[in-house]
Amino acid sequence: SVPPNRLDFPLSTAMLSNKLDIARLLEVRKIIEVGAAASAANNRTEQDIQVMVQILENMKQAHGDGELGEKVDYQFHVAIATASQNPLLATILDQISGLMIDTMKETRRIWLYSKKTTSEQLYEEHMKIFLAIQQQNEELAKQAMTSHLSNVEKVLLQYFETTESNLL
Repeated sequence: SVPPNRLDFPLSTAMLSNKLDIARLLEVRKIIEVGAAASAANNRTEQDIQVMVQILENMKQAHGDGELGEKVDYQFHVAIATASQNPLLATILDQISGLMIDTMKETRRIWLYSKKTTSEQLYEEHMKIFLAIQQQNEELAKQAMTSHLSNVEKVLLQYFETTESNLL
């Protein structure tokens, strides 16, 4: 399990078999990122919007390139924290970045190989978050981020259920 005092502890594939650790990380992501999306909707600048537009364009171009997709996925979440204009949010996100990157990587791998979900759906979810922030709609930004992170959680839980049932 993840030592609570070591946020930089590497998240290996072995740790992804521990549902409790993943659930805890997803809870932290929801707490931080839903609030960050709301704050970004209220405080974003036109420069922040341009950064997100470029990241979303890179995300669209990354279709089929898993490594680039993971990189721009993470960049998008960092851009939201930055758009909040609260440097502490970006710092906290950076502190848990290793865990987030590994989880995003594994989630994307699982998600992209599932029949129900595609990279287009990931892009669409990110686009909904972006549009809410662009429109400065705090409630919609919170809803879009909550929905996105809930879908990530659902994909991982389905993965665990499938893995566990295959082991029995």
